[in-house]
Amino acid sequence: MKDRCFLGILALFCCFPFSKLSAQADESQYYTFQKDSAAYIPMDPAKMFSANKGNVWVEDTTFNIPIGFNFFFLDHELTEVGINQTNLFMPQRDHNIAAFGNFLMEDRGNPFSAKDDTASDTISYSPISYIVDSSKGPEAKILKIQWSNAGFFFDSTLFLNDQIWLYQGSNMIEIRYGTSKVNLDKSQVTDCGPLVGLAKVETAPPRVDLYEMFLNGNEHNPDTIGVNQIGKRCLNNVPNPGIIYRFFYHDRLGIAPEPHGGFSMFPNPASGNLNINLAENKASDLEITDMTGRVLKTEFINSSSVINISGLHDGVYFAKLNQDGNIYIQKLVINQ
Repeated sequence: MKDRCFLGILALFCCFPFSKLSAQADESQYYTFQKDSAAYIPMDPAKMFSANKGNVWVEDTTFNIPIGFNFFFLDHELTEVGINQTNLFMPQRDHNIAAFGNFLMEDRGNPFSAKDDTASDTISYSPISYIVDSSKGPEAKILKIQWSNAGFFFDSTLFLNDQIWLYQGSNMIEIRYGTSKVNLDKSQVTDCGPLVGLAKVETAPPRVDLYEMFLNGNEHNPDTIGVNQIGKRCLNNVPNPGIIYRFFYHDRLGIAPEPHGGFSMFPNPASGNLNINLAENKASDLEITDMTGRVLKTEFINSSSVINISGLHDGVYFAKLNQDGNIYIQKLVINQ
């Protein structure tokens, strides 16, 4: 049993780039980072789907979760993700999101924390569930994945609550933290705090780090570390309840792929005025919302219209068109 625990530790340690093994990099700036805060709202696991479908998680098992929509992560368009401990694989281990890496969640069926090497693997210590939330409309779904009081190796009194949200359309990623009890001395693999961020690696020997955006330093105001930068690649401490780490997606031109149909808009990024052209000559309402869905501006649009956006601050927004019950959403970048 102890050998199994060691192998689990080694497997997780090898998944993430704690040291620089290559200076090669994909120069695309796929993401920008923002720290935010809001009340952490636990979701009822009874209303969600079990990631492991009731099976006990053993060792380094990975389960697949359907996203419920097409989602871009780095250079992949995905319809499902792999999940293991507190990490998402997008689609495989060479593309991953770490929500609390280099801390070892209890290996699902591993009873080692009970100090009983003879116990059978029958208990799951890391309940993980998910739901596709379509409450904001059929074109604005959110995949919400939740770790509910997930336990740690070696000390069953420790636990972690967090969520990862993946947004349709914007391809935004949010990592949200709830109330947790973590002992850094007992829970870490290396002399480092929680590993949080995004990575793309070439796993075949010789290993090459292709893209990274990891958080570093103060958990309340972290820096970001990229593939060619020197840094510790970990937070100093466990994020407080209510902290949100948000990663905005961009393609190589700095703008996320936009869905076709409904309307076109230009320029994007925009400043001052925004031109809207409808695909069909049907007057419609257009809303501009922030990333949380809060409506900031509403305009009545004819076949083509120019709307004034000078009152909106720089940032990422959504333009949402409601046309005869059909909803069309595009991402809008404002740079005044």
